[in-house]
Amino acid sequence: MKILIVDDEALARLRLRSLLDGLMQTTPGLGLSITAEAADADQAVLALRQQPADVVLLDINLPDMSGIDVCQTLVAEQPGLKILALTTFNERLYVTRMMQAGAAGYVLKNALPEELAEAITRVFAGKKFFSEEVQNLLLQAPAGEVAAPLLTRREKEVLAAIARDIIDPTLRGLQNEEFEFCGFLYFGIMLTPSGPKLLEYN
Repeated sequence: MKILIVDDEALARLRLRSLLDGLMQTTPGLGLSITAEAADADQAVLALRQQPADVVLLDINLPDMSGIDVCQTLVAEQPGLKILALTTFNERLYVTRMMQAGAAGYVLKNALPEELAEAITRVFAGKKFFSEEVQNLLLQAPAGEVAAPLLTRREKEVLAAIARDIIDPTLRGLQNEEFEFCGFLYFGIMLTPSGPKLLEYN
């Protein structure tokens, strides 16, 4: 079973590789092998083209593209590929979007080695897998979530820069009470008396 690791943090990739190496030693019957590592979407696509994988361990928070878009890209690149989201985001919106994008499972990064091994083997076998915390989340009644755009870090920086240029200087002189009636959202940016504030969606 060939594994591709996609995570922008070097320490996270190192930890995951170490965890998988441990699984290969303690449970040789799994037949795991790490084909490559990638820090962003472009590297992931290139790695997949150079050496196809069976399962991709995919982080959602990537610098150049959201993990949801990366999931769609990789599945289109290699039909039948199993994507296992491995992230810290335990929110229904992310789970739903990842599954719609073609992911086969959703696991939190605090998962124990045994849970990760089960997740990999189940998605490889064509089944779905969710961490226990994620299962509990999905069993809860939705709380009127709003579909928010998933922005990369660079997109957040660009939006913040745009907001600094477009904000009406006259708003800065308003009192908090007055501002409550004219504060507004602009592409995910809340204009406040002290300046623009970018809403954090991820």
